Amino acid sequence: MQTITFFSYKGGTGRSIAVANAAIYLTRLGFRVAVMDFDLEAPGLHYKFSPAADGAPVTVERGVVDYLFSFVIEGERPASINDYVTEVFALGKDRPPIFLIPAGKAPSVDYWQKLSRLNWHELFYASESQGVELFLDLKYRIEDEINPDFLLIDSRTGVTEMGGVATTILPDTIIYLLLNNRENFDGARAVLRSLKRSIRQIGDQKVKVFAALGRLPELGDYELENKLLGGVRAFLEETADNLKDTLALDEIFVLHSEPVLQLRESLRVGTEHSPDDSILLQDYLRLFSHIVPKDMIMPRIENLIRAAREKIWLDPEGATKEMESLAEVYGTPECLREVLMFYNVRSIKGLRALKMAQRLWAVTQEPEDTLLRRTVTETFEVPSILGSSYIPDLNFIESVWQAWEEADIVLGRKLAESYNYLNNSSKAADIYLQLIKKFGVRDDDLARCMRMLMKTERAEETRNLIDRFKDIQMTNLDFLTAWAEFAVQQVDLSYLKYLSQEPIILGLLEGDPDVALEVAERTGQRQIIEKHIGAKLAMIIGGGPSPTLTKIGRVYRALGKEQEFIAQVRNRMTQSQADWFLKMYF
Repeated sequence: MQTITFFSYKGGTGRSIAVANAAIYLTRLGFRVAVMDFDLEAPGLHYKFSPAADGAPVTVERGVVDYLFSFVIEGERPASINDYVTEVFALGKDRPPIFLIPAGKAPSVDYWQKLSRLNWHELFYASESQGVELFLDLKYRIEDEINPDFLLIDSRTGVTEMGGVATTILPDTIIYLLLNNRENFDGARAVLRSLKRSIRQIGDQKVKVFAALGRLPELGDYELENKLLGGVRAFLEETADNLKDTLALDEIFVLHSEPVLQLRESLRVGTEHSPDDSILLQDYLRLFSHIVPKDMIMPRIENLIRAAREKIWLDPEGATKEMESLAEVYGTPECLREVLMFYNVRSIKGLRALKMAQRLWAVTQEPEDTLLRRTVTETFEVPSILGSSYIPDLNFIESVWQAWEEADIVLGRKLAESYNYLNNSSKAADIYLQLIKKFGVRDDDLARCMRMLMKTERAEETRNLIDRFKDIQMTNLDFLTAWAEFAVQQVDLSYLKYLSQEPIILGLLEGDPDVALEVAERTGQRQIIEKHIGAKLAMIIGGGPSPTLTKIGRVYRALGKEQEFIAQVRNRMTQSQADWFLKMYF
């Protein structure tokens, strides 16, 4: 039996609901699961499994307090632990139950009276006290009589006798939940150091400790979140006065908040929710996949995967759906990776594959995985208002892209344009800057980068790009136009003077007549525009209505030659075409 304690220094971390979700996760895997509510001062685990629409608790009659009362106050060892168990069918009557050992029938007068008569100090600290033996006996009885694969313990917050039992005497694994504030950090570090000292003293070095930052808002910025987690980890791992107490955590997990759960707390595992629409469910699956020992879960998964592989040749779609179902239930890297391999064999691409790849990345945080690289390269496209409403987590796409030593220029451009589509022009500019550094100037990357830097008022970086490339990119019309836009935006007289040369203004007239006119007006070179605008109009009007023709029309208007432009349009287009264009765009 594996015993896992969920603990927190303060309340409000989402500890109890995490216990309930873990219990359902393990039950779905086919494990036999017992859950014990050790938060005796504020019991509530029996509410977390509630099937009622109003959140009414699961009906219980007896629990831990009744067991202890019988043993300590009445001097009788209960006949069976099963008398204090409530079976919870969280997955339906046709699935195995969760064996809930609640705190007791709370809230009730009888419960509080029994609890008040339990003297914890005497139980643990009086001469010949038997508190430790009592709780070890309770654990062994659960193992013998209920025979669960896992015992999950919801421990009381703070530094208490019951917390000590749940975190040092009983568990094989401790999941410590904390919130993102200094009070939680200080308490967590002190408690975790104390736990390490206690574990060392009792010689039980096999106890594993996982830390999870709960109730964290979704920041939408992978780098910012990683920086935050790095700061939390650095604080917790600061050198202790006794070097042996210094913590060393493998990883800080995250359990994000979801706005809808602020209205009413509810389960995520084993419900209609999908990892694609619930970031908290993704977080739970990632955390729980780390706490189940590999030797317990892999034989089950390997047999199921083997069966699906054998089926794929006779019923490829059926085998694929079975594998997808396994990934939904288990959420392990092995299952997710297997689904992607099925997709690859069957040439399944698009959003179906991209969603599964994102789930694999969320669980493993291993962006260098070749399956992720292949899937992202073959399926990721720039979002479009005409396309699917699904937009992948760009932190995922960027993480995979950044992991390549030979960064892919096409994927980089798609990533930059996707950030721009989501109005994150600063991030888009950062990607383009990396592309320019890696590959040099290609196509219109330089101009796009400059425009995105301008959008986010990063003038100095824009100026650096102009000064770096102006001597070698003068024939690049996109660069020249972006440079002129910047010069006009910043009213940079030195740039404007340079751009006011007739050949350059003619080039700008080709690229963007509006910008050409702006430069000419600000530098007293309006006559250049007047001299050449007619030739420009003659060149493009034969192609019919276009955005460039609209801009030429605006230049004619600014020059006071609007009627001349209208006459040319009517002369060179059909009447219906001219009427439509002039009405819609001019």
